[in-house]
Amino acid sequence: MSIPGFTQWSSPPGDYEVTFEQLRESVLVRGTREVTLDGPWRMYLIDQAERMVRQLWDVGIEQIFLDGSFVEAKVHPNDIDGYFHVDLKYYASGQLQDGLNALYPHFPGLIALRDQNGNALQFPAAFRVRRDTNEAKGIVRIVRASKADRDPDKEDQKP
Repeated sequence: MSIPGFTQWSSPPGDYEVTFEQLRESVLVRGTREVTLDGPWRMYLIDQAERMVRQLWDVGIEQIFLDGSFVEAKVHPNDIDGYFHVDLKYYASGQLQDGLNALYPHFPGLIALRDQNGNALQFPAAFRVRRDTNEAKGIVRIVRASKADRDPDKEDQKP
């Protein structure tokens, strides 16, 4: 699935399933005729996000979402925000923690942010609106290129 061009300030509302290869070729890196982006910097951010996502894949996490100003028409975003879905028992058991550098999990019922009226927003809802205007926006769900998609730098990987 490709990511459509920007609305005035962000990607259109929706969840766009893409591989890292597709993300690197997308409007979020290339920009548009109307929107110029810092492509080399965005490629660097994608490379860093891919390192973390591969760690999540290695421990069985498949539902991973990228967001923040990276999916907006911001020339030079500071970073890429993201979250992932995980079973609470799997997380609480400590199994997930092995090998991970940082954790930003989503547990249904826990609060991520609040909207303009003070209502609690969980991660899925919070990531789908701009913080400054509460305008709806799209986010990116990273998917494997194939079931055989593995990190070539790692020899011993979980299936």
